[in-house]
Amino acid sequence: MTELNSDLGGCSLEQEDGNFYIVGADSVRKKLGNTGISGTLETVAVRDRTIMTRNYIFNNTEDYTSLVLNIKNPANGGNATSATVYGTPVGTSTYEQIQKVTTLSADVTIKFKDYDHIKLAVTASHSGNVGHSYEAGAITTYAFS
Repeated sequence: MTELNSDLGGCSLEQEDGNFYIVGADSVRKKLGNTGISGTLETVAVRDRTIMTRNYIFNNTEDYTSLVLNIKNPANGGNATSATVYGTPVGTSTYEQIQKVTTLSADVTIKFKDYDHIKLAVTASHSGNVGHSYEAGAITTYAFS
C-alpha cells in the first residue's frame, strides 16, 4: 500500500490556467516542469576598441524568477567589467534596469518577477598592452530558474 505524504515543508502548490506552481517557504513562486535555460557567453573586446558592451536578449522569461551569473576574466589580456540585467515588465516594451553585477568569478543571483524579456549587457575591456592577444573578452555563464 502506498501512502501520500502531505508534509510539504512549508511549501504550497497552486494551479493557474492549467499550469502548476510550487511556492516555497520564502514566498518565491516557481512553475513546475520549468527546467530553466543556461549557457556560456563570450563578450570580445579588441585592442582598437578597448571597451565593448554586447547585449544578449532572452525572450519569454515570464516564468523565471532568478538568474545566476558568473563573470570571469579570460587569460588572454581581457578584463571582465560588469553585466547589467534589464527586463521588460509583462505587458510593456520598455526595458528597466534590474541589477548591475560587478562581482567577478563568483555566482551572483539576481531575483526578478514578471518580466517578458531579459537583456544582459555584458561589458569587457582589453588591456591593449603589447604581448597580449588582439582579442580579449569576458566569459559569462548564466542559468535561469
